Amino acid sequence: EPAFPGLWLIALALAVVLTVVAVLALWHLRRVTFSARAQELGSLSLAVSDDIDPGLLGAKGGLYALRRELDNGLLALPTTSATQILRTRVELMSVVTQLWVVDDQGQLLGASHSQSAPEKPTFFPPLDSLALNQMAISRPFGDPQTQAPQVALAIRFKRTFDAPGGWLLAGVPAGSLQGAFQVASPAPD
Repeated sequence: EPAFPGLWLIALALAVVLTVVAVLALWHLRRVTFSARAQELGSLSLAVSDDIDPGLLGAKGGLYALRRELDNGLLALPTTSATQILRTRVELMSVVTQLWVVDDQGQLLGASHSQSAPEKPTFFPPLDSLALNQMAISRPFGDPQTQAPQVALAIRFKRTFDAPGGWLLAGVPAGSLQGAFQVASPAPD
């Protein structure tokens, strides 16, 4: 029989208490770490959205204004003057580099430049499922003049009595959507 039988019980109890304290400390450290990371991600997303938002809002507003012109019959397509009108609209939208107007079948009705419009399957959500107040974005594609990657934003316009329905597409440099990541990225420790 051991000389101090209670000593083993005390040692076992001490080991259990130390294990519970270590588990609780690690659990608390985990919560604090996740909380700090969530704050960092929140700050980063705020910085990114602040940098991207004005350009996208301008492009979105410009597309909606152009849709209103189509709906009210102020922009007839396809016509020779449509190219100049679309170029003027591009100049008014800060991030937009080109505009296309395509019908429901994807046929080009008008364009601000000679580059062909992105294909319908490159958009998400799919253009055919797009509601009037939704916007889709295309996969990146190359600008043939600058070789810079671009994406296209798309909104639907409805069919009127003298014009088919379709989509308004706006080409935007992909770098303008990514520029905020360089500004908002934390410096290495």
